[in-house]
Amino acid sequence: MADTQTRIGLWRPQLGIANGRGGLHVHYALHIDEGDFDGALAMLRDHGYDPEIVSFDDNGRGRSFYVSDPDGNVVECWTWDVKGHLTP
Repeated sequence: MADTQTRIGLWRPQLGIANGRGGLHVHYALHIDEGDFDGALAMLRDHGYDPEIVSFDDNGRGRSFYVSDPDGNVVECWTWDVKGHLTP
């Protein structure tokens, strides 16, 4: 069940950030604290991943990074806490 802090998005097939194929793959988006962001990037790079970094700071939505898992699904970690965006 989706709660007030969960967002489920359904998209038509499209090419998106980090070669995302909206509607054709699974995209996991997870919140990460700003203070943990750089350490998580370093850990991924140490394990052979090359995350794509996107900054949304120009509109106050923080920054995120995207990597593809071994099955080709996109995993996103985003510093913006969407719970305020999702509350009616």
